[in-house]
Amino acid sequence: MPTDDFITDFVIQRINNEYIVVELESSTDRLFTQKGSLTSGLTEATGQVRDFQSWITDNLAYAQTKLPGIRHPEGLIVLGRRDELDDSMSKRLDEENLGRRGPSRLPHMMTSWRGGPRRQDTI
Repeated sequence: MPTDDFITDFVIQRINNEYIVVELESSTDRLFTQKGSLTSGLTEATGQVRDFQSWITDNLAYAQTKLPGIRHPEGLIVLGRRDELDDSMSKRLDEENLGRRGPSRLPHMMTSWRGGPRRQDTI
């Protein structure tokens, strides 16, 4: 059994028993730099989701005692606001999200968070 539980903002269990790891960031953070690169905040959030996904893989039996049936959770990053993106950046976001689907299970980016309480659960 691992000595440390891994903390993530939320874990959602879908009706089909698949899981989504959610990383909440600020609605004022930006997704992209002016040159179109991913910001350091988005890169860090992506790393946090990947780290949690790796922790699940490395500690599967223990994780399943807390989250029954979890195997390869998808990732979701809630950061920024879509209405602050111009057409070019909005297209870039869509391409990033499309490029991150599939077996690699990388985080998806969602940009409509309006704020609210931040809760951290330990598994």
